[in-house]
Amino acid sequence: MTMTTVTVHILLVSDQAAPSLLPALDPALKPAEAVLMVSGKMQARAEALETVLHEAGVKTTRVALEDEHDFAKLENALLEVAGTREGQAIALNVTGGTKLMALAAQSVALAAGWAVFYVDVDTDEVIWLGKEARRQPLTRQLRLRHYLRGYGFTLEEGVARPQPSQRHNDLLRTLITQVGSLEKPLAQLNWLGQKAEEQKHLSVPLSSEQQDSRGLDALLRIFQDAGILAVQGNTLTYASEAERGFAKGGWLEHHVFRTISALSGELGLRDKAGRRHLFPRRSRLVQGMG
Repeated sequence: MTMTTVTVHILLVSDQAAPSLLPALDPALKPAEAVLMVSGKMQARAEALETVLHEAGVKTTRVALEDEHDFAKLENALLEVAGTREGQAIALNVTGGTKLMALAAQSVALAAGWAVFYVDVDTDEVIWLGKEARRQPLTRQLRLRHYLRGYGFTLEEGVARPQPSQRHNDLLRTLITQVGSLEKPLAQLNWLGQKAEEQKHLSVPLSSEQQDSRGLDALLRIFQDAGILAVQGNTLTYASEAERGFAKGGWLEHHVFRTISALSGELGLRDKAGRRHLFPRRSRLVQGMG
């Protein structure tokens, strides 16, 4: 069976969505249908995968696994799939699921004559197993919205993000260049902002310890010079709710958003199979928002 004849992918649903989506959405490997083998605790993950697959025009069928810890039951569930799909061009994506699920699936795949492949997210390749073992580069990257949806996250469309003013930008540059030395004072300022927000106030009292903190005093002067807040006696007052949010970590959100927006083409994100990293390290895995 060659890669061009495969029309059905068998997916072992797990916490990791990317290894299932990468080949299923790649033009050279994309199937007409995906059969999702789903344990009880992976129902939400299956729903997220189905959302992305349906949007890409891939039909899905969900098969419930009664007990992912029982090899015989796993094998029987897969044998039922094989029995109802004789003559179809099927490939097993053995990347996901538990080790026991993978063993049962490989056993059935061998008996049923299914092709078997593994997704190597370190090299962005599909590794075909068995007699015709070979490595096949993935030709398409996941779009960021597909990646996030596959993990159950959603992106709000059309949300306008206010742009920082020049004084905010100047403050951002100062904070980013000095963030190492300001770590403790920033944590204190975040706590003060959170306290004010919870009380729905723009003012918050400073404790005697906070008033005596040289690091916090220096940081407050930086924010005060930028017009974000003012300190009178033992009271810190924010200029507005928006400025309170900016001081309470919003400045970092602006910096991250601006940095990501400045990137073009590939984002340096990778999903590591078996590890829960939403935005892991380097890869061709994900491309822009479109």
